[in-house]
Amino acid sequence: MTGQVRYMIRNCLVKLTAALAAAVFLTAGCTDAAGIQETADGNAAAEAQLPSASVINRTIACDGLKDTYKLVFISDLHIIAEEDTSASEAPGSRYIDPAAQETVDSRYEAFEAGGLSSAAYWPELVSGLNSLEADAVLLGGDMVDFCTPNALRVLSEGIGMISAPVMYVRADHDTGTWYSEGSVTAEDVKQWQDEVADNSDVLLIQLPELWIIGYNNSTSQISADALYWVQYYLSECRDRGIPAIFLTHVPFQPETDLGLAGACRQSPDGRNLFWGPDGYHYPDSNTADLIDLLYADDSPVAAVLAGHLHFGYEGPLADNAVHTMQYIGEPAFAHKITVFTITGKE
Repeated sequence: MTGQVRYMIRNCLVKLTAALAAAVFLTAGCTDAAGIQETADGNAAAEAQLPSASVINRTIACDGLKDTYKLVFISDLHIIAEEDTSASEAPGSRYIDPAAQETVDSRYEAFEAGGLSSAAYWPELVSGLNSLEADAVLLGGDMVDFCTPNALRVLSEGIGMISAPVMYVRADHDTGTWYSEGSVTAEDVKQWQDEVADNSDVLLIQLPELWIIGYNNSTSQISADALYWVQYYLSECRDRGIPAIFLTHVPFQPETDLGLAGACRQSPDGRNLFWGPDGYHYPDSNTADLIDLLYADDSPVAAVLAGHLHFGYEGPLADNAVHTMQYIGEPAFAHKITVFTITGKE
């Protein structure tokens, strides 16, 4: 049965019961069947090291792990460089269409929090990340609001200060050129992004007992070549008996949990901004096959980490053997990051 046929069947059930869905937001002190825990005061130590950030802590328990791993997840920062605003004193270095300048300036202000723009907040955040001694730092997309050399310079300088391995999955804002009046080409964007961090279609970080797989540019359908590499990496994880974490910008419609759709409808945007039969992002056959890999009973994926929605949500993604969970992070422009502790099951 193809992924799309499977979605059509599941969609009938979803539509019959969608009215019962209620928004589910992060609450302190919860534990679920997959061994995920949140404590009310467990983030005190991290917040002491990152005084400007609200740190959300999560624990993911996986079979077979002997060691403990720490992953820092940061998404939706929406950096706009000051050089791209009307306040810039160097207009010759700017890439903004004058007709779009007012919009850019308003977005610059919209992504301010605590008196700091996202561009000013990023180096402040990075300065405290190394004290967390993370095994990897995962950037979940929309790290810049639109693609210019100025914004990517701010982002790249911060990435260069991080001592842990960094995975950066791009999304539409990371490659968007909406305000450049055609002066920035797709070739420019690729060249600039290639200089920031690995920009392969599928990304991989291999820790001793844990693999992290990244779906780059997940606001677009996955290509056949990229799907092949996801299949290959997941097969390797199964053969080695190790769990995987799957990083994407756009989340996926859960197999049976209806709370995500309810939360989306009650959000300010109001749209189901996820991949799935009821999603704003409707999968083609390749993307449907990708989601089936995550749903599969033999999937080694312990958790999917995503952003895009600008609100936090967590819940089961699949009713499979490993009870794959999905975590949607709070936006970094609101000075919120998530620290995941990956540990073995007792």
